[in-house]
Amino acid sequence: MKSMIDQIYDIEEHIAQLKENGNKEIKEIYDSIDKKIKIMEQSFLDEYLQYEKLQEEEMLNRVQLYDQELQSTFQNKKNLLQELWEKKKDNILLSLSHEFWLE
Repeated sequence: MKSMIDQIYDIEEHIAQLKENGNKEIKEIYDSIDKKIKIMEQSFLDEYLQYEKLQEEEMLNRVQLYDQELQSTFQNKKNLLQELWEKKKDNILLSLSHEFWLE
């Protein structure tokens, strides 16, 4: 099966042959085919642009999701470090106060 582009080239070649004959009926056929080709080309372009837009939106969504995951991970690690610091700080203060009282 021929691709859409190959079909368009075949039609354009056929149109060129028809134009050479100069017949009014042939010209009408040519104009009709030319309009159909333009519609096909525009449809193809529209579909391609829609595909590109969807790809961009999907990538943006992935980036946003990844960013949220990173922020969540960062916040969790920050909270964990804060908890560890609080425990360590209490131990240090307890140790210092114990040394102070021993002197």
